[in-house]
Amino acid sequence: MKVGLNKRQLEFLNEKFGISKEDILQMDIPQWNEVRLNCFEIETDEILDFGKTGKDYDDCDTEDYLLASSIIDLPYEL
Repeated sequence: MKVGLNKRQLEFLNEKFGISKEDILQMDIPQWNEVRLNCFEIETDEILDFGKTGKDYDDCDTEDYLLASSIIDLPYEL
């Protein structure tokens, strides 16, 4: 599998899920979709927590939110 992850995204996946670059390279589509789903859950939690502070949800810019969002958008490539 080929995914265009940058260094910070790889660090994020390793930190949050214990997934290494080597693990990602061996993933099939369902496994990659599971990673994306897990990132979606982080994104959702971050935006809901951000909104609880009284701020506009659209302004959420926490590091975890931004990294999770950027990973969700990456397609699986052969």
